Amino acid sequence: MQRQNLRGLDLNLLVPLRALLEERSVTRAAMRVHLSQPAMSRAFERLREAFSDDLLIRSGKKYALTPRAAALLEELTLLLPKVESLWQRKPFSPATATGSLKLAMTDQMTILLLPELVATLSREAPNVDVQLVPWQDSSFRDLAA
Repeated sequence: MQRQNLRGLDLNLLVPLRALLEERSVTRAAMRVHLSQPAMSRAFERLREAFSDDLLIRSGKKYALTPRAAALLEELTLLLPKVESLWQRKPFSPATATGSLKLAMTDQMTILLLPELVATLSREAPNVDVQLVPWQDSSFRDLAA
C-alpha cells in the first residue's frame, strides 16, 4: 500500500466524505454540508480517486458502502469530533484543575490570607497543590524569570 503525503490531501473533503457515507446519497449529503449537488458530485469523484475505491456501490435501488468506505466511516466518526475540538476552548474548571501554585508571602500575609485560601482551594480546587516560599526582595525578579 502506497503512503500518501498529507500535504497532497485536501482535508476539506473529510466533512463531505462523512456526509456521503452516512447519507449514501449525493443530493442529501450536499444539502447536509451546504454544497450544491454538482459540487458534491465533484467532491465525491475526488474522494473516489484519493481512496482508489468506489466508496458507494449500487445495491438495488439504494447505495451501499464498500468495505473500505465502512472502515473510513468508523474512523471519521472518531476523528472529526477530535479535529473540531481543536478550535473549541474548554472552560477552566477549578474542580478538575491539577497542578501547583507557588506563593511567596510575608509572615503577616501568611497569617492573614492562608487559612481562607487553603479552605477555598481544598473546597473548589482539591487537586491543586500549594507551595509556600518566604517573600524576598528578589521575589518579583524570580516571578518575571
